[in-house]
Amino acid sequence: MWRKRRIKNQLAAFTKALHDKDVTVAEAEYRKTAQLLDKIAATGAIHRNTAARRKSRLTKHLRDLKGAAAA
Repeated sequence: MWRKRRIKNQLAAFTKALHDKDVTVAEAEYRKTAQLLDKIAATGAIHRNTAARRKSRLTKHLRDLKGAAAA
């Protein structure tokens, strides 16, 4: 279950960047998170649709942050 722990830790880093409203760090953490989700989904630890759903939701949060920063 160390794979799921890695996902939780990476999601926490992304969430912290969102909370701090730091767009550049959030973008970097998003890329790491998406890559990690894809890699772990390939092993079968989580379903590939679950990984896709999570990435989609994270993308929405990142897009909202960028919109708020631009306004």
